[in-house]
Amino acid sequence: MIKYFSHLASFNQPKNKLQHLALRFLQDESNQLVYDEKGFIASIRHEIDRLNYEQQTCTALQVSTYGLGGQISISLGAHFTVSFHLYPVKNGGAE
Repeated sequence: MIKYFSHLASFNQPKNKLQHLALRFLQDESNQLVYDEKGFIASIRHEIDRLNYEQQTCTALQVSTYGLGGQISISLGAHFTVSFHLYPVKNGGAE
């Protein structure tokens, strides 16, 4: 099982309450050891969907993921740029 390290590398300035809440959520999820990347991504999608529902006056955020060389990157859409990544831990995080 591969373990990942979550990291919020950069983001643009939030322009509305939805973006601010999403950024705060990603900051809380950053710098953690992730044992189940699919479950982790699903929980991010669920939380962003919940925030979209609660902040319906704002343009909804869309969670998209892409991978390159084992690294998984997460984006919230064209209007709010974040650089949030899951980096594989060397040696699978063997303890």
